[in-house]
Amino acid sequence: MPSHHAGVARQAAAVLAAPLATGVMLVAVTPPAAADPPERFRISYSLVEQDPCDPGTLMTVSFELDAAAHEHETMTLEKGHIDITTSDGYVGRDTFTAVATPSTFVISEQAVVANPDTGARFKVQFVVVESAQGLVVDRTSFTCLRAPAT
Repeated sequence: MPSHHAGVARQAAAVLAAPLATGVMLVAVTPPAAADPPERFRISYSLVEQDPCDPGTLMTVSFELDAAAHEHETMTLEKGHIDITTSDGYVGRDTFTAVATPSTFVISEQAVVANPDTGARFKVQFVVVESAQGLVVDRTSFTCLRAPAT
């Protein structure tokens, strides 16, 4: 993984882990009962990244997550949609999933975004796995699928 991607997945995981951490604590002290309805939430965050289809260009990538957290006995599951836009014209929408148990946190997300003006497309992927011993996997990639039309 190129060094400019280091920590991007960890940053996203930290943003998403806050609702999960609270949910895990609640699960630990709540007696067994019928499942509650999922709790809806929205999270927004941005980062600066190199355009994978135009490596000399920096872009601001904005993520808007619309999700639901659902608690099950000893785990919390988050699923939702993620809208991605960039300062240089890319747009896309896809899904993400996060799971937290007392000993593990896993999040994965992938999306394909396209620039309708240039025809360029790239894939955004990240996976974070943390255990009680610490970070196990932290993979982020921005991969060009189609370069801009010339």
